[in-house]
Amino acid sequence: MQTLDRKRPYGTITPPWNGDNDEFDRPVKYDQDGKLFDIHGLEVVRGNPAKVKRVAAPVVEEAPVDNEDDDDIETDAPAPVAAAPVAPPAAPIPSPADLLARAPTMAYAKLTKEAKRVLGPACPAGKPAIIAALEAAAKVYAVPTPPPAPPAAPYSGANGMTWSGQPGATAGELDLAAWGRGQKEYLFAEVRKAIRTKFGRTIAGEHERTDAVDFLIEAKVITAAEARKDV
Repeated sequence: MQTLDRKRPYGTITPPWNGDNDEFDRPVKYDQDGKLFDIHGLEVVRGNPAKVKRVAAPVVEEAPVDNEDDDDIETDAPAPVAAAPVAPPAAPIPSPADLLARAPTMAYAKLTKEAKRVLGPACPAGKPAIIAALEAAAKVYAVPTPPPAPPAAPYSGANGMTWSGQPGATAGELDLAAWGRGQKEYLFAEVRKAIRTKFGRTIAGEHERTDAVDFLIEAKVITAAEARKDV
């Protein structure tokens, strides 16, 4: 009859087992190399009871022994739980113009992933459609730098009169040249205000519409040949 070699790996049976049909004369606690052993480390064989005087002893739960430590004792302490990995901070979302500049050298899968971050649910499928959508978005987000305004300079009309400001066809959204040719119509109060703002000239009186057309000819905004005849 063999005894359990605790310096070698062995298994622990929990709870102790008496066999499927109670065929063992005492509970089996360990197994090693295909043999069964009781809580004292004595081999248990069917139909061959141990011929030793056993002293009752408390059952001690022991863990299997590894090749280095032969005195490990099984405990009920829970296994340590690994800390959840900390996710790295999300990369900043590139601007449409930046992604558009890098698109020619990016793999399609990478381009699609980044485009979805930039365009959101509106991101189309296919590289040409993605490029077109990025170009449109880049135009929306672009902030054009307005050119510096030219310095104001005096302007002399045909009769030698001088007005402040620059000659031109428009004042704000009102097109004085188009009105002077009869191509567009505005409230005359707006035409009067535009002439005063653009040229510093006040148009008033009974024939103010005719005077306004004559002034636009004099200011070289329109020519006499193209001036409207319905004022």
